[in-house]
Amino acid sequence: VPAPAPPPADGTPVHAPPAREAFAPLPGMPEDPTRGVFVIHGRDGRVRDGMFAFLRACGLAPYEWETLVALTGATGPFLGDVVVRGIARAQAVVALLTPDDIVELDPRLRLPDEDPFELAPSGQARPNVLVELGMALALCPDRTILLRAGAQRPIADLAGRNFIRLSDGPECRSKIRGRLARAGCPVNGHGEDWLTAGTLTSPTTAHPPS
Repeated sequence: VPAPAPPPADGTPVHAPPAREAFAPLPGMPEDPTRGVFVIHGRDGRVRDGMFAFLRACGLAPYEWETLVALTGATGPFLGDVVVRGIARAQAVVALLTPDDIVELDPRLRLPDEDPFELAPSGQARPNVLVELGMALALCPDRTILLRAGAQRPIADLAGRNFIRLSDGPECRSKIRGRLARAGCPVNGHGEDWLTAGTLTSPTTAHPPS
């Protein structure tokens, strides 16, 4: 049985998160459902794999996509159904916003007083990441953790929401553990593997294309 998670370093009280849906354990799913984490990610496989390794070092169980597909009982399920089922089962949702796409506003639609970021190509998360994040915020906002990597254009609908700037340092990793604990996950209190497990950055998040 994992030791209780330490309180967040910033002293924020740990409140009980909203109850997740109750399901019977299934193959590929953790016996303790509070260990389950649904990870929203885009094309950056290095950051995705690093986050999975980090979560496992914390004693948690990030859901593999094919396991979630199997839950539908269909061979070709609607992807939105897979996402909803994964979010419903997970104790926490981790959204990795990596600047996988380079986008800009069509010059023909620009206004005279546009913000500077609208006037040049800039990084943005993949469309599936933004859609799935919206679903998570609608279904379980208090159990959704936003992680943002690299330089990205602002998204108006996310303005004001707190996020963690993703890095490989101990401060970032400690913050993520604290958020997971507040979401109700039994974060492993033993060892220090979580300090180095996985790589949470990549060349695309560190250096935007020229």
